[in-house]
Formats: sequence, C-alpha cells, structure tokens
Amino acid sequence: MLSESIAMLTRSTGYALQALTFLAKQRPGRLVGAGVIARATQVPKPFLWKVLRQLGRDGLIRSCKGVHGGYELACPANQITLVAVVELIQRENPATTCILGGVNCDANHACLLQHACACMRASFQAAFGQLTIADLEGAKRRKAH
Repeated sequence: MLSESIAMLTRSTGYALQALTFLAKQRPGRLVGAGVIARATQVPKPFLWKVLRQLGRDGLIRSCKGVHGGYELACPANQITLVAVVELIQRENPATTCILGGVNCDANHACLLQHACACMRASFQAAFGQLTIADLEGAKRRKAH
C-alpha cells in the first residue's frame, strides 16, 4: 500500500528509539527490566520485547537474565546513530528505498518519485546519520526542565 511505503519510520522503530533513549539515561552498568522500560516509555510490553530482542541480537543492547537481570546499552549512546537504528529495525533505510516499492528502482533506473524525493532523502540521511541516541536523550532532558 502506498501510504505504508511513504511512512519514513515504522512504529517498531519509534519504540526502539524510545527504549534506547530510556536506557541512555541510566548510569553505566545499571540493568533495567523490560517492565520498567515499558512503563517509562509507555510502549506495550509485547512490542517492547520484540524490539529489545532485535536490538540485543544486533548488538546495540546487552541483556542479562535472572532476578537482577535486565537491559543496558552495549556501547555509548553517542556511538549509536539514528540511521543505524532505522536500518536495524526496518531492515532498510527509507532514504535509499523506493517509495513505490520498486525492486529495480535506483539512480540509473529511477521511477517518477525517485527524483522528486531526492531532496527529502538527502535531508533524512544527513540528519539521521549525524544524530545519536545521546542527542535524543539530551533533547528529552532539556525539554523536561
């Protein structure tokens, strides 16, 4: 469906960004349970578990099982770019994917919308390639004060 193709970020990507931003606020070494993350971010637990599993499988977070287990960032928040999260969760980068879902759509064989969206794509790639989870966490902190 066209409207799904035009959406830049999926709901799962939004949930991943929220969870990572919450984990970025924690002191290093502090493990946080999925229930705490779900309550703090208001992300439904079933979706959160799916996202956390994917983030862990791809090395952005670590998880420890047990009574005192939980989740933590696997690397500093300033090393996790938003474009990396988008590509990880969505398995594609909306800045490089055909909006109409064309399999053979690229710079050499572009559909009509490929050229029309070039500016938007470049802006998305530049912004999401430079912004990090630390930037999101800092912006959220400033907004709260």
